[in-house]
Amino acid sequence: MNTIHTDFFRVKKEHVYPALISARYAKWFTFTRDDWEQIKEKGSRCYVFMCHAPREKLPENVLEYIRWGETECRTTIRGTRGGGKICSQALACQARDKDKSRFYGWYDLGGFRESPIFMPYYAQYCHRFTLLQFQAMLDADFIVFISKEKMPIDEH
Repeated sequence: MNTIHTDFFRVKKEHVYPALISARYAKWFTFTRDDWEQIKEKGSRCYVFMCHAPREKLPENVLEYIRWGETECRTTIRGTRGGGKICSQALACQARDKDKSRFYGWYDLGGFRESPIFMPYYAQYCHRFTLLQFQAMLDADFIVFISKEKMPIDEH
């Protein structure tokens, strides 16, 4: 999701979270809100739609965004990898739609857990641990480390 989508559909802050979608944007040992703001200013995808609620309880603008995902929005991965499908027909979305015990529908990502430390998954990127200094969603291209106890970020 980019700012065009958030502005057009007027999706409220409670359903839109900052996202880091590529390891190429995490260039240093920390990733800050300022780093994310730079990605946002360039017009890159920098949000994720997070809605863990049944359709009956959603406002009309959120339902409109979900309908757009069922009719017009297409996946952007290469066609040779199954891309170009209507978003709601993607494999992961279909799996979520079938699992009624954990998800409300194809659009429901189920929530997230805080993780202050992450690193890129793929070998072509420099492998380093990065400290995430604000709450943001990470793409599946990252390995996250979840501590057993909450750690203050500023602790040395």
